Amino acid sequence: MGRKMKLLKTTITPTSSFATLLKGDTLWGQICWAIRYRYGEARLEDLLVNYDKDPFLIASDGFLSGFLPKPCLPLSFFGKNIDKKAIRKKIWLKADDFAEGKFQNALAGDEIESKIKQNATMKNSINYATFTTDADEFAPFALIETTLPPLDIYFLIDENAFSQEELKAVMHDIGECGYGKKASIGKGRFKIDKFENLNTPASKIFMALSPFVLQGSDLAIKKCFYESFTRFGKHGGDLASSSDVTKKPVLMAQTSALIALEDKSNIQFIGKSIRGASTHKKSVQQGYAILMPTKWSGNELCKAL
Repeated sequence: MGRKMKLLKTTITPTSSFATLLKGDTLWGQICWAIRYRYGEARLEDLLVNYDKDPFLIASDGFLSGFLPKPCLPLSFFGKNIDKKAIRKKIWLKADDFAEGKFQNALAGDEIESKIKQNATMKNSINYATFTTDADEFAPFALIETTLPPLDIYFLIDENAFSQEELKAVMHDIGECGYGKKASIGKGRFKIDKFENLNTPASKIFMALSPFVLQGSDLAIKKCFYESFTRFGKHGGDLASSSDVTKKPVLMAQTSALIALEDKSNIQFIGKSIRGASTHKKSVQQGYAILMPTKWSGNELCKAL
């Protein structure tokens, strides 16, 4: 891996509901389109030249402000004779509790003042030749809209390639135009706060802050606990209306994967770039994730390690 990158945190305040969850790989793709629109295609291509080995930027998911997700661990690590249903609902950790490895202090969504709320709105396809719903193909569907409180987003940035000012400018553009699905009708709008520089200590145990590709990692991993999922990606920007908008599926490890290394390290990220998942030869996806260090003194995990 290349030069030391800077870890930043910002808080966004949503000004509309969201129709797409704020995931790091999706946000990174939209940032790339925003770079192209603001600074030109040549600048974006220059930033992506070394992306396979030295990423210029890695984006995290959006997390409730002041919180991080509970790491992905087998329930047995939280003790014997536990209420498994209650433990599964406790998905948020205060950032300080996460840093100290106090995973037992995790909170359920209804225990936190700032809540995420979802609402389903029924829609139906329209035949624009007749401006009616077709009687033979009446197919109503639900649009899931999420109302979000302020969210923290983390970035790893190589300031020799891409500056904080440029990142803030393209994030402002996304906030004005909208993130994700249904942005054209006002979804995914937000305001962005200033960036905070973070320093993290060396550790042996880390949590991934976005989906990533685990296969092919060159880290000396001793243990890794994660849930897998298949990313069925789609193109955005100018390619969102193309005939081949859908990308090939990619198997990824989900956000909150817990990685234990053989030795203490100042490692900053895990994963790799994703190429070849599209018929568009220039297509690139973020398969990297920021690694956030944590302590852990739980007996079960210590035995496992």
